[in-house]
Amino acid sequence: MDARRACHSPKRHRAEPWRYSNGLTDCNNDDNDLELAVVRILNQHTVYLDPFAIEPDWSDGKWAFITYDIPKSEFKRRWPKTDLSQAGQEKLKALGDDGPTWITTTKGGNRVYWVAEFYYVVETSRERAFCIGLDWQWVDELTESQQALIEPRTRRPVTTRQVKWILLNGLEIMDEEDRD
Repeated sequence: MDARRACHSPKRHRAEPWRYSNGLTDCNNDDNDLELAVVRILNQHTVYLDPFAIEPDWSDGKWAFITYDIPKSEFKRRWPKTDLSQAGQEKLKALGDDGPTWITTTKGGNRVYWVAEFYYVVETSRERAFCIGLDWQWVDELTESQQALIEPRTRRPVTTRQVKWILLNGLEIMDEEDRD
């Protein structure tokens, strides 16, 4: 490929999705600190972001999917107790005459399972107010006597966002948790 074609290649200008990964690290004298890392998602076409998000970083998005193709042997090793790991051919055929589309077969005859991470946001509306001697507080956490200490005109509606995460295959939810 010549230099002119290379610089106009779609790969050169394509934005690649990234994700944050955190976990315990043992490289700092066993202090059990969390280590935050930015990790590239290898196949950007497996990331599905909320199309109604407006912000360039999708921070106002309500949901996202990241999907993976995992060979059957690897799937069974990582999630041996799932229904899909233990499902026989009859159970899979019961899902449809042609079999599920989230299970494919390679040219070599090996099965590949489609696994998805689903992130979604739960928004909750709460109210904060300034209380004499207590600073800013959530109104729903105050007792009646404390609510009497609320300064006039300091009540503010606040929408909090909690990110939830689900790991699923086409048959079941395999794991889920709240994310910070």
